[in-house]
Amino acid sequence: MHPPTTLSGRFLRRAANDPSLIAVRGPGTSDAVSYGDLAQRAQAVCDIVLAHDVAPGGVVGLCAPPSSDFLAGLLGILQAGCVWLPLDPQLPPARREAMVADADAALLLTGPQGWNARKTGLPEADLVSACRERCRSTTTPTPRTAPDDVAYVLFTSGSTGHPKGVRGINRGVLNVLDDIQEKAELRPADRCAWWCNPSFDVSIYECFSALLQGCELLIPDPALRADADAYTRWLAAQSVCGAYVPGFMLPALLQRAQSHGTGPQLALTRLLVGVEPIAADVLTNLTTALPALRILNGYGPTEASICATLHLVDAQNTPQHAVAPIGRPVRGIVADVLDEDGDPVRPGEVGELHLGGANVVPGYLDPDLTADRFWYRAAPQGQERSRRYRTGDLVRELPGRDLMFVGRADDQVKIRGHRVEPEEVRKALLTHPDVVDAAVTVWERTADDRRLVAHVVARADSAVDTAGLREHLASKLPPAMVPSHITFLDRLPRTANGKVDRDALATPDHWQDPASCDEASADDPVAACLADVLGLPGLGADDDFFLAGGHSLTAVTAAARLAEQLDLPLPSHTLYVASTPRRLHELEQWIRAGGDVGSFTAEEPAAEQYDLTGLQVSDTPPPAGPARRILLTGATGYVGVHLLAELQRSTTAHITCLVRAGDRHSAEARVRDNLARRHLPDDLTPDRVAFLPGDLAAPRLGLDEQDFRALAHDVDHIFHTAALVDQVAPATVLRGANIDGTRTLIELAATGQLSWLHHISTMSVYWPRGHDTPQGITEQTDTGPLDRLLNGYAHTKLHAEHLATSAAAAGVPVTIHRLGSVTGHTVHAGGDTDTFLYRDVIGCIQMGRTAALDYNLMLTPVDFATTAVRALALNARRSGEAYNITLPGAYRWSQLVERLAHRGYPLDVLPYEKWVAALHDDIAQHHDNALAPLLPLLSRRTAQGPFHTEDHYTPVPSSNHHTLQRLADLGIAPPPTGHSVADACITDLQQQGKIPSLARPFTASPSADTTLYKRDDTATQ
Repeated sequence: MHPPTTLSGRFLRRAANDPSLIAVRGPGTSDAVSYGDLAQRAQAVCDIVLAHDVAPGGVVGLCAPPSSDFLAGLLGILQAGCVWLPLDPQLPPARREAMVADADAALLLTGPQGWNARKTGLPEADLVSACRERCRSTTTPTPRTAPDDVAYVLFTSGSTGHPKGVRGINRGVLNVLDDIQEKAELRPADRCAWWCNPSFDVSIYECFSALLQGCELLIPDPALRADADAYTRWLAAQSVCGAYVPGFMLPALLQRAQSHGTGPQLALTRLLVGVEPIAADVLTNLTTALPALRILNGYGPTEASICATLHLVDAQNTPQHAVAPIGRPVRGIVADVLDEDGDPVRPGEVGELHLGGANVVPGYLDPDLTADRFWYRAAPQGQERSRRYRTGDLVRELPGRDLMFVGRADDQVKIRGHRVEPEEVRKALLTHPDVVDAAVTVWERTADDRRLVAHVVARADSAVDTAGLREHLASKLPPAMVPSHITFLDRLPRTANGKVDRDALATPDHWQDPASCDEASADDPVAACLADVLGLPGLGADDDFFLAGGHSLTAVTAAARLAEQLDLPLPSHTLYVASTPRRLHELEQWIRAGGDVGSFTAEEPAAEQYDLTGLQVSDTPPPAGPARRILLTGATGYVGVHLLAELQRSTTAHITCLVRAGDRHSAEARVRDNLARRHLPDDLTPDRVAFLPGDLAAPRLGLDEQDFRALAHDVDHIFHTAALVDQVAPATVLRGANIDGTRTLIELAATGQLSWLHHISTMSVYWPRGHDTPQGITEQTDTGPLDRLLNGYAHTKLHAEHLATSAAAAGVPVTIHRLGSVTGHTVHAGGDTDTFLYRDVIGCIQMGRTAALDYNLMLTPVDFATTAVRALALNARRSGEAYNITLPGAYRWSQLVERLAHRGYPLDVLPYEKWVAALHDDIAQHHDNALAPLLPLLSRRTAQGPFHTEDHYTPVPSSNHHTLQRLADLGIAPPPTGHSVADACITDLQQQGKIPSLARPFTASPSADTTLYKRDDTATQ
């Protein structure tokens, strides 16, 4: 005999089979109701509903707290063939009134507290009285509903601020309950807990998963719902077998499970978790502590009938990621992961989750909202279209077919030009051993100033602080993803449904006790000035300006304000020299004593600090023949991701990408996202490409010793493209990744069997003025000297080259590849607009002026660069070879300026000092000049004046005959140079929307048009 296909039908069968079993027990020990009694009460409510002539499918509001009467009301409404609308008595009256109106309710059933709101004009019935009346019906109760009839209306929060009414059906709920019962069985008389508010869809699971299996549903005292320790103690004392426990209570549940005291022990055999991402190790540790427990991590919007996917936690497998997967679709659900065009993504790629199948609800009460979120997927001719719900949630498919929640599509934000997913930051926070819970929000201080804020709950006995957390995150995430602000809380605020109440999380401008403000900013004008620029209530004496949310633009602003406030000639790069209030006070005293900012600069790395004394070099040579296994760094960067595509296309080697990320799947997502942004094919497959989370700046790349040595034995070629690129930061800030990371890779190459190390460097390691000769710069030209290089980035890259050269002398096989100004791909463009060259072009066009300086651009299209690196590296003839990879000949800035004029962007030429002054004015007026982040570099000064400006912007020729000849031997010719590359760059910037696409024909003469582009228009001046 097939089971009934409605919720009320299933309950009535259970009540008929086990009438004497306890169905529900309230907080009081004597408040117990049997299945038979509950069925009688439900029938009495059904009679009341029918007596009010509520038609089948009519909505009946139920306003009462969790109780046996509430369950009788719910069951009676369903038995009458009507739709149940839960109304929380604690909600504001206005919201309850709006819900009743939106749902077009026909009747209100009210509990002990009554309606307590304005009259709705609807008939009302007292629930308590209805449940106490003897059932007037003498016939066997018969449900008047069908499987696909609407059973309930639940209101969820809407993005517009107005709640959305969702219509749920019998079939969807029963499919979910049956699926869960198969995965984690409950038996008659087992005890289950009812924690959720009745307005939350998980409460439907809690109630019916118990009532349909003959279990005893326990209602805890309301005071326990917010107290994790008290609630978990109650679960143990009541011998609860089945429960839903919200994420914020899981650490307390784990602590109780792992305790071996004399008190009651947990008897859980089924645990449902979800709603928010859950730390994977917490769930695994729970199953280890409670061997009989089966944990299901559920995911599902209300629109998919409670749960759309389930992940059964396996205690035997170590978690491969910080957050538990959300699993696979439940019975009655079809899950599609689609891109923005509605096409399926490849396994491992991030896409939006679309849900279909019998469990998907008919829609919202509002047909316009339904049309917005629900759609029909095309089907082959003769087949019926399939309906889908667009969740707005981003997921990726893991190996093994489980889905991993990534975040909300509408939560993705840009922080200083970088796309950031707050959920990934939260996952990284949870990998810290002292972090119990965390939330990450975006503080939009102004329209163009967004900052990440981390709200952290630490273990009670933890000594973790803001600096420690930032250091932890910096080892796993790119700088733009490290929160500018971190606050510690005793607990995260929660809604009635257990979700984090983000509206209750204070933004930094409302923090009353900013961390580390041991010296109040009110007593320190320097600290107060920095805090004002950052929009914070205060800064401590040792709080770092950049770690507190500062960046290159705000650093310039802060320097200007400090110069005015202290009446000192402070240059715009001051904050890069002294970034805390205490150091700024020391700088102030230094200058007033006769010193200058240049001589106060933080000490650069000394060469002797980075020698290779003690390096142990293996005697085992690298394997001969084609590359077998490659380690690639920098695949999340511009050159690195193009090199990944080149190695994937042109070799058969297995490639491991070292990526700064919290886990392998986050690492993979970052690389795939970079491929998509660069319009490169994403044909990465597990048999060719692997992803290794690590950190160049950390000891042993952030790996343990065993994994480090295993990696060393595994690879035969290391392509090192990764670097921390910042044109204005001092070397002390950059050396961790750029110098220490190179040293660690040398150690990796020297361990076990030798591996080739192919170090990607830059032409900025040369001092142009030192080679102002007819032959100019060649591969044999000495690099440096260190004290003449342009910036800290060039310093660190030269240090890294010295390390690589020393490694070659010590017996490590090494090649060095210096790239010029990297431009877009010769076929599909997509240049990196964050480079110095591109910013220079964009910024000069924005202000209509350029400096009267000329220099050799040393252009290098990215596909030429990566093809050359791959060919030269994998066909190296001897260790220690260095190659200068640029296009042949010299193409100067003055020629590019001429080409810009030819394309409709003429520029006024000013002396350098006047141009810098004009740039300052332009930034002050418009704020959006592309050169603003480079202003500290462009206006850098010493006591003698501008910092060697002419020495670095000089038309010194370069010749890379040796490199080009070797490439010719390998059958590789450089692409066309000269104006063709310049035109490609200009067109690329137009296509990316960085400069205007002028309507005037491309072939126009530069003298025929004096149009000067400004931000607002292209009118002639």
